[in-house]
Amino acid sequence: MINMFNEKIYLVRKRKGWAAVRPSAWFQFLWWWMLIVAVATLFNLVYWLTMSLSVGQQEAFVTQYLRVYHLLKDYDDIHGD
Repeated sequence: MINMFNEKIYLVRKRKGWAAVRPSAWFQFLWWWMLIVAVATLFNLVYWLTMSLSVGQQEAFVTQYLRVYHLLKDYDDIHGD
């Protein structure tokens, strides 16, 4: 995956004839953009793992799944009140 991004940066850097923007500026922009995307992906992974391992979130997921398929009607069906 990283190689794919590096290839794109290399191709942008090698390209000639961009009037308004120097290739080095594009090179810097792409590296910063990839850094921002990588950080956002890392935060999303941590959030997803936290939500996936949370017992309350697991129960909410199963409850929502059962409600979508009309296998669970309301709160009383879960807790037997």
